[in-house]
Amino acid sequence: MPTDEKNAGEKRAGHGADREGLLSAVGEAARDNKLPCARAFQLANRFGVAPIVIGRAAEDLGIKISHCQLGCFGPLKRGGGE
Repeated sequence: MPTDEKNAGEKRAGHGADREGLLSAVGEAARDNKLPCARAFQLANRFGVAPIVIGRAAEDLGIKISHCQLGCFGPLKRGGGE
């Protein structure tokens, strides 16, 4: 595999030097061991990784995704409340 492809794959998987920073950011963004889905997407964008990487990091830290924008993790609350 060419180096560029390997690096891109590692970035999508959340490996490399940014892993500790990513884990730290996920932990700091969580409240009561919950990370809102919208915040997870913001972190994915910030770190340039796929959203699943943030989900895996959260799982590694024992943090649950909340307020899922797709309604996958509990009911989707309408009306803007958290």
